[in-house]
Amino acid sequence: MAKANIPLPKPKETRDDNDHQDVSVSVENASEHTGFVQALRLILYLIIFIALAGKFLTGSYVWEYEGKWIRLRTYFPPPQRLFTESELAKYDGMDPDKPVYLGIDGDVYDVTKGKAYQPGGPYHVLTGVDAARAFGTGCFKTHRTHDLRALSDAEIKGIRHWKKFYENHPNYFKCFDKLRARFSSIWTTLIWLLEGTAVDLHSPCALPDGACGLDFGCRRRGRGPGHK
Repeated sequence: MAKANIPLPKPKETRDDNDHQDVSVSVENASEHTGFVQALRLILYLIIFIALAGKFLTGSYVWEYEGKWIRLRTYFPPPQRLFTESELAKYDGMDPDKPVYLGIDGDVYDVTKGKAYQPGGPYHVLTGVDAARAFGTGCFKTHRTHDLRALSDAEIKGIRHWKKFYENHPNYFKCFDKLRARFSSIWTTLIWLLEGTAVDLHSPCALPDGACGLDFGCRRRGRGPGHK
């Protein structure tokens, strides 16, 4: 008579086997952690080396870099709110207790550190208002408006250039988002007509002959408040 094949019970895992597996997992985790720490340490040493080399060669830990990436405001911007045009006008530098703001194409920049923007400075006329058009045409006295109608591609490109200038300047920074409650184009034109200050939108500069001076007026295309 054949013997029946009776399956033998599997040996139970002993405590020693479980302990061995736990130790293996712990060793793997420790190795990964050690590798991560070593990588961070290497990066830190590299940053210190680069900073010290910059200090030795240029006298600056950041190799004389003055862009926005080394400013805390770039990573921790101040609280933002919206401005009306009348609110922005209060920050034109006439009140010594308030900062000086400049608007360009809907964005507002703090230019308090710029002496040229203080009262009596050559670019004070640009403060407390969104004078985007003036940045495109170079007409800082009569094109002191946000209206960009009829501007050429080159003039629009000039406005973008100056926005980038203010965004990357080490002493100026964007402090608020967009302006709100702007006048519509039709309403703005009506106000200009009523006040007798309408601007010829098809003229690069609506100043009388001989009115182009050093500080204001018809600057050459591509030039503007490019001061330090």
